[in-house]
Amino acid sequence: MNEQGITLIELLIAISIIIILVVAAGITIPGLVGKSNLENQVKSLQTDLMNARVRAMERNLLHFVVINAADYQVFEDTNESGGTAPNGGDNTAPGFNNPKNFLPNYGIGGWTGTVKMDTRGIIETVGTPLGNTIMFNIGTLVPEYDCIVISQTRINIGRWNGAACDQR
Repeated sequence: MNEQGITLIELLIAISIIIILVVAAGITIPGLVGKSNLENQVKSLQTDLMNARVRAMERNLLHFVVINAADYQVFEDTNESGGTAPNGGDNTAPGFNNPKNFLPNYGIGGWTGTVKMDTRGIIETVGTPLGNTIMFNIGTLVPEYDCIVISQTRINIGRWNGAACDQR
């Protein structure tokens, strides 16, 4: 018996297995990429909220984070007028000349408003119908993080369970 190579049947079986693996990977990769992008978006907003809080204490100026359904922007109270939202005399914080956009289809769900950081680092939220929770639209994705809980002294990410944000 001559065993010097592979048969046509063995070659077809190997090609079939490779095709099945490629198709399975093609189905799961877009979901993983979308999940990762959404988690990065949540972490980015959390980081920017924390940085605005630190800058408010460092610069001894109120800071505002204005969150809309599709984007957000950070402002400094440079004219020191106070209030609960930025006005015409306030400047955008460095790095926020333009609003940071959320991913298409994964913006804020059911919440928009202004987060105010005072010079002591205390946080006040304005216009928060869900308490102090920012929830993202996740579509069919199942990310590890899809909401942010804001209290007077903490900014935590978590997972929305349908009624509240379970902080991680």
